[in-house]
Amino acid sequence: MPTPTPLSIPNQLKISRHDNIYLSGLTAAIQNKDVQLAQRIWIERGKYRKTASFQKLSSSKQDFMDFKMARQILCCFVECGYLQDAFRLVLSSKKRFVWSYYHLKSLLMLCERSGQLVYKERLFEVINESKRKQRRIMK
Repeated sequence: MPTPTPLSIPNQLKISRHDNIYLSGLTAAIQNKDVQLAQRIWIERGKYRKTASFQKLSSSKQDFMDFKMARQILCCFVECGYLQDAFRLVLSSKKRFVWSYYHLKSLLMLCERSGQLVYKERLFEVINESKRKQRRIMK
C-alpha cells in the first residue's frame, strides 16, 4: 500500500481570509459537534476583523457578517448542548443584534428540555426587546 505524499511546503499554502471560509469551518464544527474547532475559528475570525479588507467593508456589511457568525456560533453551542455559553452569547450581544424567535428557537427548545425556565423567560425578554428596537428603527 503506497504511503500518502505530504504537501511539499505546507506552511506556504495560503488561503485568503473571507467570512465564507469561517462560516464553512463553523458548519463543519457543528456537524462534528466540535466546540474546540469552533472556538479556534472564532478566534481566527477575530483576527480577520482587524485586517484592512474587513475594515474596508461598510459598517452595515460588517454588522451583517458579524451577526451571521454569531448565529453560527450559537448553533454550534446549542448542537453541542452548551446551554450557558449559548445563553451568554445572546445576552452579551443583545444590544448589537436583533435576535428574533426564529434565531433563538433551538436555544429555547434546549432550555425547555434542560428545565431552565428562567433562561427561557429571559430569552423571550431579549426577543421582545429586539422587537421594540426594530419598531423604533422602522419609524
